[in-house]
Amino acid sequence: MKHDPIGLLHVTSELHPFSKTGGLGDMVGALTQALARAGHPVHVVTPLYRGIRDRFPGIQPTSWRFDIRIGQHLIPGQFHRLDPEPNLSLWFVDQPGYFDRPGLYNERLRDYTDNAARFSFFSQAATLLARHLPKPPGIVHAHDWQSALVPMRIQYERVASGWSTAPKTLLTLHNLAYQGSFPLADWVVTGLPTEWIGRAHV
Repeated sequence: MKHDPIGLLHVTSELHPFSKTGGLGDMVGALTQALARAGHPVHVVTPLYRGIRDRFPGIQPTSWRFDIRIGQHLIPGQFHRLDPEPNLSLWFVDQPGYFDRPGLYNERLRDYTDNAARFSFFSQAATLLARHLPKPPGIVHAHDWQSALVPMRIQYERVASGWSTAPKTLLTLHNLAYQGSFPLADWVVTGLPTEWIGRAHV
């Protein structure tokens, strides 16, 4: 029996050849290309870091703008898009204050002090994309700590706002040495209620 292809959304902080610090970008780039060539509709969402548009002028801004609450602030963002081959759409989250920086996660071996806010913003943008794509994905695959909030955000929106068609989720940790540990006070940037602290819904 032939099954219909499953729509997929991959959420990753690195994507070769656009951005990478190690093997994550290579792996996600190869995996998503293979899935697309196997016939699955594949979307990938990743930050629009400094220099990406200069090196890849085919990436185009979309009319899709949004605001995400991070703590007490509404932070604006915009999606950019590139369709490099059939079945594969790449979405780039543009927020210059968070992603137009010299490094992806740090400078001079010092992590950016607002990494919790930066990647909460990214995770919430990815969840927004998953919910409002014209053909929503059946599975959302999050990669490493930078997108680890996505499964929880999807579960929260399923419960809190009646997202009855929310996709299944999967989280892959590629390197346990990097866990994205932050002070409890940073929980406020997640936009999740305090009673969700310590819960894991994948």
